[in-house]
Amino acid sequence: MDIDVLRFFTAFVAGALLSFAGSMVQITTRNDLASPSTLGMDGLAVLMVMGSFLLQSLGLNFALSHMALGLGVISLIFISFFSNVFLKQKDLKIVVLMGLSVNLLVGAFFSIMQFMAMAFNKKFPDQLWFGRILSLDLSSSISLVVLLAGLIIFILHYRKAWKALLLGRGWCHGLGIPVEKIIKLSLVLSFLITLWVVVHFGVFGFLGLLYPLVLRQFKRYRGEPWKEMTDGAVWAGITFSILDQICFHVTFHGAEVPVGLPASLLGACALVVILWRRNLTR
Repeated sequence: MDIDVLRFFTAFVAGALLSFAGSMVQITTRNDLASPSTLGMDGLAVLMVMGSFLLQSLGLNFALSHMALGLGVISLIFISFFSNVFLKQKDLKIVVLMGLSVNLLVGAFFSIMQFMAMAFNKKFPDQLWFGRILSLDLSSSISLVVLLAGLIIFILHYRKAWKALLLGRGWCHGLGIPVEKIIKLSLVLSFLITLWVVVHFGVFGFLGLLYPLVLRQFKRYRGEPWKEMTDGAVWAGITFSILDQICFHVTFHGAEVPVGLPASLLGACALVVILWRRNLTR
């Protein structure tokens, strides 16, 4: 089986980024079921793609990915003005509720737009829900480099804070760690990661929930957020790359199987086993 090196690297980056984003959200919120997906970041990213699709339909001739990223950044700036009230630990349930609401509403909106596109014989980005890895062009590679640079600076700057976050806000405040600032930056970066992945490849945010939970099944990553966000994310990227290569070479009636399909199926099974095992062994 020949390996497409560029595609393997692209899938590796997508998987590692999703794992990293999920770890950041779960560590900073101290909630194992929090993720970019459950907080509505998937839905918001898809909404940006839908908005860009509408703008293209109205005659705005820019690349869909560029417009979606631009709309996402604008939305992020707008949301940041109203986010402080939702960053307290006691308000996490409200954030999750808002996230689920966004996902449900965007799903309904997506279905309506897909139907209208079919009715009027218009091209529609329906591959969003299936997910497919494609090699990046120059502009997408540049945006990836900028995103990675920001992530590296962020994680290194607060390297000593990650383990303290597991102990709670009281410990962090006693050690002089700006926990609210770290939470806010983590959510912002997680959304940017989710937006970048959704815009280029489709909805894979579910893996941001799954990968950190899988990593913590291994002793090396339990209570070790730094290891989880570094070499743990690397292993997540490698497994996603291997799965994508298998999908790329094993076709169904001559068609490539979108990697999002087996990822969702296998991931759902793994998540169910982990959750039941964790609750039954307590």
